[in-house]
Order: sequence, then structure tokens, then C-alpha cells
Amino acid sequence: MKRINVVARYKENLDWVEKLDGDVIVYNKGEDWSWDYNKVDIPNYGREAETFVRAIVDLMSSGKIREYDEIVLLQGNPLEHCPNLFETLKQHTYKYIPLCKWMTTQYTPKKDYVFDTHKHFVDLFFNETNKNMKMPEIPENTPVNLFFSCENGEVVDFGNESKDTMYLCSIIGIPYKNKVTSWANGAQYLLHRNLITSKDLNWWKELHHLMLYVSKDLETDRIAYSIERIWPEIWNHKTISTTLKGFI
Repeated sequence: MKRINVVARYKENLDWVEKLDGDVIVYNKGEDWSWDYNKVDIPNYGREAETFVRAIVDLMSSGKIREYDEIVLLQGNPLEHCPNLFETLKQHTYKYIPLCKWMTTQYTPKKDYVFDTHKHFVDLFFNETNKNMKMPEIPENTPVNLFFSCENGEVVDFGNESKDTMYLCSIIGIPYKNKVTSWANGAQYLLHRNLITSKDLNWWKELHHLMLYVSKDLETDRIAYSIERIWPEIWNHKTISTTLKGFI
């Protein structure tokens, strides 16, 4: 299978890239550069999620997507989330393989709000990546607000993150209510081309337009975190309409 590796870089060292099999293209959001790889300089908006969607649009617009069987989506320092990266990339797939070691499972309730919800919903958000958070003592069947204080004093609102995710799913047209989903922390994947081309180019363009609007015009990266949580749903999603719901 022929493969292309898409690397979303900011300021990371890319010496590890030489170990990758297949073609490489780096989407660079930093100013320093000292490597001889195919590079596209882009503005620093939307974190790696914007980079990946941009790369998909570029591959589809140019027709180069048809030259590859597999696409690998990587961050500038992929080993942070995937210490077994190169071993994992020895695999091939006709679907998708999360490259990151840690997976999070989340449950989306039937209702359109997530505050004052059940302890079980809170538990599903906690895994090894949340060790710096203070897990509150919540008796079973006790409604809670999804606010948590970190050791560094930051207050994290998982309620808003969940609502953002559900709203984004409604725009994209992905069923989300009363559903258990899993996503990989770090948002790095090995996937087959068909999971990209099952959505048409206009759909990907509109998604990218939406991401730039939120990250650039509204000056928030919240949509990037929401995309991270629904990548598997996007890979499995097949569209008929070329227009995202509620956003043009």
C-alpha cells in the first residue's frame, strides 16, 4: 500500500520523520526550519485539527488523494502520545487505526444539555491524561456540574466541551445522542483513503471554512478540541449532502 504522512508542526524537532515509510508532507506553523522535507507554510490557527482538514482538502483538490491507499496524520511530536508509533505504523488497514496509546470513552445523553448529569458521565472523561485534575467525590446517582479544578489553578469545564462536541456533530450531521464513543488523545491516525473520499470535497471545504471561522475570527481553539473527540465518527461518517447543517 502506498502511504503519505501528513505532519502538523509548530516548533517541534522533526528528526524523527526520517524513520517514516512513504511520502511526507509537513504543514508548518512555526518560523524556524532546517529540514529537507516537502513543506507548506500556513498560519497558526486551529491546532493540528485545522492542519489535518486543510491537508485533506489539498489532497482532494489536487487529485493526489488517489495516489495513496493510506494517510497518516501526525503531530509534530507524535511520540508524546504514541510511544510505539513506528511499531504501530508497520500495520496496514482498510479502516482506521488510532496511533495514540490512551483512549477516552464518552457517553452523550439523549438530552440536549449535559449539566446536572449523572456521575457515570463524569467518570467517562477521566483517564491517564487527566492526572493533574482533582477528581471530586461524587456519590452515585448525584447530579453534578462538570467543573473541575486542576492543580495549577485552572478550572476546566467538561460540560462546555461536551456541548461543543454535540453541537458540532449536529452541524456535520453525525448522530450523537444516547451514544458511547471512543477517541484517541493526541488525534493521530492511520487511515485508509476511502474514509476520506466517502465525504465529497465540498463537505471537507465547508468543514475547514467552519474551523477557520471559529479559530481565526472568533479567536478560540475550542472547535479543535471538539474535532479531536469526534475523529472516529468523522472517519465512519458518509455524506450525501454537500452542505453542513446550520453553517454556510
